[in-house]
Amino acid sequence: MGPRVNIGAAAKRAGLSTHVVRAWERRYAALHPSRTGGNQRLYTAADVERLRLLERLCRAGHRIGRIANLSAGGLRALAVGTAAAAEPVPAGRGRGVPDLLARCQASVEAMDAEGLGRVLDTARVFLPSPAFLGDLVLPLMRWVGERWRSGDLRIMHEHAATAVVRSLLDRMAAETPVSESAPLLVIATPPGEWHELGALAARVSALTHGWRVLYLGANIPPAEIAGAADAHKASAVALGVTFDAGNRAMASMIRDLRKQLEGKSFLMVGGPASARCSKAAGLKSGATIASMSVFGKMLDCVRTRNVDL
Repeated sequence: MGPRVNIGAAAKRAGLSTHVVRAWERRYAALHPSRTGGNQRLYTAADVERLRLLERLCRAGHRIGRIANLSAGGLRALAVGTAAAAEPVPAGRGRGVPDLLARCQASVEAMDAEGLGRVLDTARVFLPSPAFLGDLVLPLMRWVGERWRSGDLRIMHEHAATAVVRSLLDRMAAETPVSESAPLLVIATPPGEWHELGALAARVSALTHGWRVLYLGANIPPAEIAGAADAHKASAVALGVTFDAGNRAMASMIRDLRKQLEGKSFLMVGGPASARCSKAAGLKSGATIASMSVFGKMLDCVRTRNVDL
């Protein structure tokens, strides 16, 4: 029957978290791995390929509940049809991402919301989640903000692009199953901070890493963030900041939030101003979300309690 691997290896090869694999098995009976005498799951090469196909199709917008019980041949046929319907993506991450970004930018400039959605849906199929979020979605929205501030784009361009991206991020979050016993992350932006797409992207990233997420939204006072974290026994709090961290009020607010968390929840700060903001507030360098890949590693450290609260 060939070599078999444990759930960790199978999930890694398929680009999934072990939490998602377990949820797909438990809720949707997506596959039925064999078990060892100690009740540990073992996956064949065919099982791993099935997980890869399911992951790819879910990123393309298919709902797991509708495809979980398709045969291997059915999944492959659906994947071929999905790829054929998608716009072509140049081979190689180095060339592909800049090209995708340029096509997204052109769609924004042309006020082509449907075109922007198609390019993003295509990219979601071919790019791993950290690259999709960190190398395409967030750079695109930073570009939109910069062009709006320079006067090259109007408010209508910014709002249309934001609506497309927010809808996609909400859909991705809704499609990601998480265990009820998973640790909880509270995500919000602080007072005066209305830009929340980075926080929404962080929500998707945390969910794919097997965390439950309580998303509070934008412009939330420190006391409310801390109150939510305490009430729900959150393991961590992620704060999104985009404006200049030299602002003393922002640094003071972050210090206040850290104090209110009372060492019960790990505080991390992300966004364009996160490094300066964390430094101004006296946070350790390990509290800064430098990228989506770093964010995943931080979540893993908090989960294993390998952090200083």
